[in-house]
Amino acid sequence: ALGLLLAGGLSGAPAPTTDREAWVIATYNVGNYTLADRRVGAAFRRAYPKPEAEKAALRAGIARLDADVLILQEIGGEDFLAELRRDLRSEGVQYPHGGVVAAADSDRRLAWLSRRPPREVRAHTDLRSVQAGRSEPVRRGLLELRWTDDAGELVVFGMRLKSRVAREAGDPGAAGLRLD
Repeated sequence: ALGLLLAGGLSGAPAPTTDREAWVIATYNVGNYTLADRRVGAAFRRAYPKPEAEKAALRAGIARLDADVLILQEIGGEDFLAELRRDLRSEGVQYPHGGVVAAADSDRRLAWLSRRPPREVRAHTDLRSVQAGRSEPVRRGLLELRWTDDAGELVVFGMRLKSRVAREAGDPGAAGLRLD
């Protein structure tokens, strides 16, 4: 799940019309683009990289999106983002700007790619969730990107909520935690 907020777009007043060209803003769960325990064919592999066929399908999907700003969920970190950017570039898809949020989950992170340099990038990594009286960090943090031009300011927030993998027997599918 991703929360996107465009500045001025959610207020009670109608958004002013501007001459700003339209931006395509998208999010993509890249499905453990990292070393992860996974089933590959009939075998189970520990700390195994994302299979090349899955990477190729992911790149094709990103190319079809043709987004100006892309928020990525479940990427392994800077090295994995650099690999993805390199492979996209070799296929003619350019994202000269990007980064990774370093939050509590060091295995599956939140990242961003952009065709235009943001004025500001903020990683909010001190957020907490309370479930059953227990407080824990929002594992992947919250990403905030800001662009400013003559037409005004554009703000994009990105977040990956808790997966459905449950740690509590009384909360199958982690439904309670996902609602906090």
